[in-house]
Amino acid sequence: MAAAMVFAGAAGPATNNAGGQLDDWHVQTILEVEQRLYAQDRRYGAVELNQLAITAVAQANRWLRDGRYGEQVGRRLQLATGALSVTAGWLALDSGRTTDARALYTEALVCARHADDPALEAHAFGCLSLLAASTDHPREAVSTAKVAQRAAAQLGSPRWLSLLAMREARGWALQSDRTLTERALVRAWHLYSQGPSDADPDWLEFFVPAELAGLESLCRADLGQYERACAGAEQTVMLFSADHARNRALYTVDIALHHARKPRPDLDAAVDAALRALGYLSDVKSDRLRRALDTVASVLSPYERTRSVAGYLDLHRAATPA
Repeated sequence: MAAAMVFAGAAGPATNNAGGQLDDWHVQTILEVEQRLYAQDRRYGAVELNQLAITAVAQANRWLRDGRYGEQVGRRLQLATGALSVTAGWLALDSGRTTDARALYTEALVCARHADDPALEAHAFGCLSLLAASTDHPREAVSTAKVAQRAAAQLGSPRWLSLLAMREARGWALQSDRTLTERALVRAWHLYSQGPSDADPDWLEFFVPAELAGLESLCRADLGQYERACAGAEQTVMLFSADHARNRALYTVDIALHHARKPRPDLDAAVDAALRALGYLSDVKSDRLRRALDTVASVLSPYERTRSVAGYLDLHRAATPA
């Protein structure tokens, strides 16, 4: 993807003069770039956008560091840069660049503290919880989710709190604590049932019922409840509309993994789901999907003498050449 597709229109009087007088135009420029990155993520995938996002964050930070601006513009610049850092952090995480993701989420947290903004603080801590779960740090996943919930408690968005309760539940599940996982899951569903709110941030639009069910299915798998995990992931795939192809693909991979990881693996069901997920590769540009499919192949490889598994592994090698 050409850089111009992200930065088109982002040229103004002080773009190349970081030490100049900054105003709301610069704030809007940062926000527009953040929105373009978020929108293009589905179409192009995080790998192609990752470096562009880091470059954009660096530009925003140069404005913050070297520019001249008043207190109000400065606060808006901090908030815009924090939002951009969160999006860049997600792109880094989705690309498997966890060190970059941590640095970017931490940068967003610094912006939140400078701006004294609980919403950005809650968002940054919620993202750090997701990162911790993704990198096998479950205690950190719980602690950061709890801090995020405290920050978000005053914002008037039950669904935001629901998502953060799900983040906490994942941390407990990764520690095999069934009781605390169940409590967090019940809280997440209860909060979600309170419905949308005018206080819901725009980025929360991804948190639809399908995603709620999918996040619970991951917790069920972490607890070894693979039948429930399979059922939840299947429900998630059915609930997502066709324009959420990447989400459907990733949860279909989860279905394959859940079947393969049962105490008595259901290899036919695992292969069926894996084949469905493999079929998304032509339309979904996602390094995360490729890594997930590699994980499926790894989990299934001990059963390669089974005809259906051997056939799938051949197809996987052909579709994902090294």
